Amino acid sequence: MSQKIIRIHAQRRKMQRTHRDDTPEGIKLDMLTLRALAELVVDVMEERGSVPPAHELARRIW
Repeated sequence: MSQKIIRIHAQRRKMQRTHRDDTPEGIKLDMLTLRALAELVVDVMEERGSVPPAHELARRIW
């Protein structure tokens, strides 16, 4: 049985890396992005049971 190599010639995506300058607007946007990412990670960890839900954690602290 012969094997054929099939190549798919898909167009490559152009990687665009935008670097913001240190303006207050750029820093604020970076902080908001990082906070949103952190909240997403915590949500996933709560769903998997890796960490207790945030409301239970707040109850333990108070």
